[in-house]
Amino acid sequence: MKRFRGKELHERPWFPRLWRDELTEFLSFFARHSGVYRPALDKIAAFLRDPEIPAVYTDLCAGAGGYELGFVRKLRKLTGRGVQARLTDLYPNAHWEKLAALGQGGITAVCTSLPASQAVADYEGCSVMFSGLHHFDPEELRNIITIAAKRRRTLVFCDYSRRSVAEEFLPMLFAVPFMIVTAPLVWPFSWKRLLFTWVLPVLPLLLWIDGWLSRLRAYHPDELRKIVAELELPSGTHWEVVRLPVFFHIGEVTCLTVSPKMPEK
Repeated sequence: MKRFRGKELHERPWFPRLWRDELTEFLSFFARHSGVYRPALDKIAAFLRDPEIPAVYTDLCAGAGGYELGFVRKLRKLTGRGVQARLTDLYPNAHWEKLAALGQGGITAVCTSLPASQAVADYEGCSVMFSGLHHFDPEELRNIITIAAKRRRTLVFCDYSRRSVAEEFLPMLFAVPFMIVTAPLVWPFSWKRLLFTWVLPVLPLLLWIDGWLSRLRAYHPDELRKIVAELELPSGTHWEVVRLPVFFHIGEVTCLTVSPKMPEK
């Protein structure tokens, strides 16, 4: 299936911030409580164990960022270091400052619009993305990877979307009722979320549309390998693209890593 090159609705500048934040807050809730990115955290921890890499990692497309509350705790256990997360995004969430306060020093937020390429250039160490790969076209990915390699940054980009209607139909079918049931549980609580989920089902409709668009834009591992292989990266740059099994091998997360050296074992 050919990769769709259009943008998702919530990526467009005219899209209402309220609905964008509500969608990303639900997706953040799912990422935190489903365990879909648990194998990806092992990948990140393998790099963060290196004392030469700063213990503060940068989330390039953090969305609502609520999953970082759990991820930081897990990464601290996996690495034995005082790991912190720095939230960045082209469209920062309105509740990041409250989230940072809840993080009790484990989370900081850059509350101004920041493109991923600029964040990689500005901040040392490890940059991560969860469910963000499909937002970038091949040229944008090449630019981010080139900047990271030249500045000796580490990238760990993970995405559970797959470009397959057959594989993704059941997860997408499950996503809408899951949103409806969990609407009052998503942090922060919002009466507007309940209104646009239960009374006027705008958010379930947007989730269904954007969910399929994200899957139609997803990269196959071989496509990512080709993108990186065609680049002239500095000598010694280590990179790989793997698929990590999740949900008892029912699903998979595609993980792209780029680093100036091999990760710690």
